[in-house]
Amino acid sequence: MVDAVTAAFRSGTPASDVARSVASALGRDRVEEYLAAVAVHDAARRALDEAGLGFAADVSVSGIDVPREARLVVVVDPGDALDHDMLVRRVRLTLRDRHIAMDHPRGGYENTTDDTFIDEALVNGETVRLVEVQPRD
Repeated sequence: MVDAVTAAFRSGTPASDVARSVASALGRDRVEEYLAAVAVHDAARRALDEAGLGFAADVSVSGIDVPREARLVVVVDPGDALDHDMLVRRVRLTLRDRHIAMDHPRGGYENTTDDTFIDEALVNGETVRLVEVQPRD
């Protein structure tokens, strides 16, 4: 059923309509949160592909169960990239240009959105959350 929900959303059906149609089986709020993560996933994947960085990172959705989030991990081996640190920075900046921020999923850190912290996590092969942000006026 989750695959059908995702397919309907990706084919252009509004998230609210998809959620309403499966509310009794999956729960409206649950489906809307999941589809929000799918939207961030799709936007991030599209941005990376358009920037020629699709090879560098794996973008995924955690699923319909909690935490229902889009995630990214750099998949290029540091030994395979000429400048791995710059590649990681390019990934982060490409997504930032599309209003997608990164956040480290582990708690206990004060600055989990700090660029240096995120870049270090990505260089170390850690998974980060992707979060859509509203552009500033």
